[in-house]
Amino acid sequence: MISPINRKYIHLEEVDSTQAYLIRMLSELDLMDGTVITADYQRAGRGQRGNGWFSSPKQNLLSSLFIKSTGLTVDKQFYLSIAISLAAWETLASLSLHPVIKWPNDLLVSNKKIAGILIQNSLQGKRIEYSVAGIGLNVNEKCFPPDVPNATSIALETGENLKPGRVLSIFIQYLDNRIYQIKHKQLARLKSEYLDHLLGWNVPLRFKTKSGRVFEGIIRDLEEDGRLSIESAHQIGRFGFKEITFLLNADTPL
Repeated sequence: MISPINRKYIHLEEVDSTQAYLIRMLSELDLMDGTVITADYQRAGRGQRGNGWFSSPKQNLLSSLFIKSTGLTVDKQFYLSIAISLAAWETLASLSLHPVIKWPNDLLVSNKKIAGILIQNSLQGKRIEYSVAGIGLNVNEKCFPPDVPNATSIALETGENLKPGRVLSIFIQYLDNRIYQIKHKQLARLKSEYLDHLLGWNVPLRFKTKSGRVFEGIIRDLEEDGRLSIESAHQIGRFGFKEITFLLNADTPL
């Protein structure tokens, strides 16, 4: 586990995205494991599936972390997504919120998105050499544009404004514990806890496939490569990233 004293923090007033900035640094420098990049504002914040990430200046947590030597093999790389999702869940729960994880690694409160995670892995043979993990967490945002539906923030849910740096400190503490679990091969425990907090775990939900088919199903398992096993009409379907969306709030995909 990395000592908070030894962790390197780099704060930027403005950047295209913390994720892109950190990746550029890696091409030029030998970065310390655990390096954290934060920014007040991102001109081109990135989310999953190529989506952008909206944030007003200085209102939210915008951060990317350099994670090295987890010991994970390529076929088990989704466990890093599990670990970071659980750390984000614990962060929000510690602030008196009631979050759920929406597969693969979004965080929802009141069926609205409050945090998103983007992970990019560099592979070396069958092992992960290092990872760059970005997290966007809505802290004090109170007004979202029309093209950002179903979003919320800590301030909207609790009425309390917090410093994004405080939220980051809480998140880092929980993440360090989760990375410790990965390094000590506690993968079954990580998966079990992830499923406990997963939206749709053993309860019916509506889904939509890439072809446009809408169906009701129940998540029954999570495979090591991150695919979901969903039971529908007494059959099990397996879905990878981008192959399925969740339908919440009527027919609005989330």
